[in-house]
Parts: sequence; structure tokens; C-alpha cells
Amino acid sequence: MKKNCILDIISVRLITLSLFGIIISLVLFSQNSNYLDHRRADVLNLSYKATNANSLNNYDSVIYYLKDVIDICAELKDWKGFTKYNLNVSDAFYALGIFDSSYTYAIIAKLEISNRNILDTALLGSMYYSMGNIYARFNEVDSAEHFLNSSLSFCENGVNDSLFSLVNKALGNIKFSRRKFEDALLLYRKSLQSEVSRTDPSESLIASLNQNIGIIMSATGFTDSAR
Repeated sequence: MKKNCILDIISVRLITLSLFGIIISLVLFSQNSNYLDHRRADVLNLSYKATNANSLNNYDSVIYYLKDVIDICAELKDWKGFTKYNLNVSDAFYALGIFDSSYTYAIIAKLEISNRNILDTALLGSMYYSMGNIYARFNEVDSAEHFLNSSLSFCENGVNDSLFSLVNKALGNIKFSRRKFEDALLLYRKSLQSEVSRTDPSESLIASLNQNIGIIMSATGFTDSAR
């Protein structure tokens, strides 16, 4: 009888300990979940601030906010976000004319895409576009053209695809630098046609393309029939 009583007490204590362990695990899980939710909210908040800073051409602030976002994405193991925001920082450094830093962040994104086998076409297209622009600034024209053509292969020529317009303009710039004016004109026109077809076209891009087209036509005597 006494033995059975002892066994019952031990069983109750084991059950109590098990329940206590489950409760502790649930509390820790809840705390961790709340923490992760908080960090995801930090990403949204900081990226929103970066977007506003970018609209004001305040690229130093863009970099400041997005560096924190990159760290949070690494903490959350959000490698797609990590890659995206590295590209955004690369673009901000590019806008500031700090091309070595722009290259560094673009390379980080490129390696991440390769190592994590990220197949997102938008990220791939953006990464190749950024690399092409940077190489063009380094005057490595062959590499620039290679990356831009790679970007073009990921672009969807749709009414809302600004990347298609930007890549064709960048390729047109390379043809222009090589004095292949007719090829440049075709690319500028392709870019312009794509951009004006978009739902929310960039007026500054359209103005730049029209200027480039006008320069070529004035210098070469090409007309609108040159296609």
C-alpha cells in the first residue's frame, strides 16, 4: 500500500514537472514570437523611412536606415529581404557617386543570390542591372553590357515594368559611347516606348530619353524613320 502511494506521488510530481516544462516552453515560444513580430515591424518602419528619404534624394539617410534593415533581415534569416536591401543600399551609394561601396553591396547581393539559390526574377533582374551600371562607371564596357543583357533576360516587357525601360536606356548609353548611334537610337526608342506605356511613367526618364534621341538625330541626321 505504501509502495503504491509512493508511486502515485512520484507520478503526480512527474506530471507536474512535465506540465511546468510545457508551460515554460509555451511562454518562451510566445516571447520569441512577440520578439520576431517586433523585429518585422522594425523592418517595415525603417524601410518606410528609407523610401521617404529616397523620394527626397536623401541617400545618406537611405543608407543609414537600410543598414539596420539588413542586420535585422540577417537576424530573421530573411535572405530574400537581405538581398533586396543590399541592392537598395548599392543603388543609394551609386546615386551618391560612391561606386566602390555601390559595388561592394551589389556583390554581397550577387553572392547571396548564388549561395541561397534565390530564383526571384525581380531580384535577379535588379542585381544584374545594378552590376551593369557599376561596371559602366568603371569603364569596363564589355562587363557592363554582359550584365545589362543578363538583366534584360529577366525583364518582363509589360506596362508596369520600369526595369525594362532602364536597362534599354543603359544599353543605349553603351552603344552611344561606342559611337554605334543607330543601335543606341533603337534602344532609346525601345526604352521610351516601354516607359510611356507604363501606368505610372517616370517623367524624368522620358525627358532624358527624348534628350538623348534628339542629340543623336541632330548629330547624325537620322530621322524618325531610322528604326
